[in-house]
Amino acid sequence: MRSILNENLISDIFDLEKLKHDMNLIVEALHKRFKLQITLQHSAGMLNEISIEKDKKLYNLNEIAQITMKSHDLFIINMTFHPDLLPKVEKALMISGMNLGIQKEGNHIYITIPKITHEYKENLSKSAKHLSQKSKDQIRDLQNSLIKEIYTKEGSYSKDIILDSKLKIQDTAKEYLQKLESILSSKQKELLSGL
Repeated sequence: MRSILNENLISDIFDLEKLKHDMNLIVEALHKRFKLQITLQHSAGMLNEISIEKDKKLYNLNEIAQITMKSHDLFIINMTFHPDLLPKVEKALMISGMNLGIQKEGNHIYITIPKITHEYKENLSKSAKHLSQKSKDQIRDLQNSLIKEIYTKEGSYSKDIILDSKLKIQDTAKEYLQKLESILSSKQKELLSGL
């Protein structure tokens, strides 16, 4: 692997701290989703963070609905104030990766949490892997768009500086991809322990 020639010149081409910040936001978002949605301990909080689009803006489910925990395995989502969003809420719950039982009745959605079985744990593990893959794709998209951007500056900087910039971006992306892999590995170990 080549050594980076000059960090100061690279900083003229792209903002490394901004790249790290943006990639860190992706890692933190995955960690938060795992903590709230891919878990064996259920609470109303796990539903709060589900995003629903309304008027071209994203809202958390708890901002547009009342969420009540009736028992350890039954939640009721009251959509009385936004019945027009029922289909969007249903869809968001289905694709959340939480493997929920969903039943609509009037302006209410009844959510049943499946019993914690071997199959349920495996499904949560698969959902965690899927969410992790989406985050990895976001990291790669950031990497690729920034590399594409630095190649537009090829006439203004030497090929060595462009190449070093590309290598630094790739190394940074690799570092954050490893963080995502570590978070996934820990979550899968937690979910599948005792099987």
